[in-house]
Amino acid sequence: MRRYITRLDILAAVILFILPLLLFAPVTLGSKTLLPVENRFTFEPYRSFADETGVGPPQNTLLSDLILENYVWKGFIREAIANGQLPLWNPYIFSGQPFLANGQHSAIYPPSLIFYLFPLPKAYGWFTVVQLWLAGLFTYIFLRALKATWAGALLGG
Repeated sequence: MRRYITRLDILAAVILFILPLLLFAPVTLGSKTLLPVENRFTFEPYRSFADETGVGPPQNTLLSDLILENYVWKGFIREAIANGQLPLWNPYIFSGQPFLANGQHSAIYPPSLIFYLFPLPKAYGWFTVVQLWLAGLFTYIFLRALKATWAGALLGG
């Protein structure tokens, strides 16, 4: 019987996981986060406290949606799940709006399970590591299916 998964394939999967983990070690294993928290201090009421807390100008204001919307959405999803509910309706925006019907929050995207298992500031780093690992792993599998050598597929992954 032919083995479809060899030890070299498992080694490749481990290597492809370790590389992004090392790259993002400060945000997965360390105390940093991928969230641009300094962007909050460009808006009131946080702007008033920027000097007191020692927060400088944001490095990239284009990432403000991540902390102003996405982080809040993930918190809302976590709260709804903790209460045993589906996050169908968000009552916190104006008089409320459909939430689950809006696909931007990625509530039912399978890798988003990480956001419900880890603390939110850490989850963004782990989410990135898992996304990069899956991209590398499936590229490796694709290249092996195209009869690439182990080293070539690993390098491509």
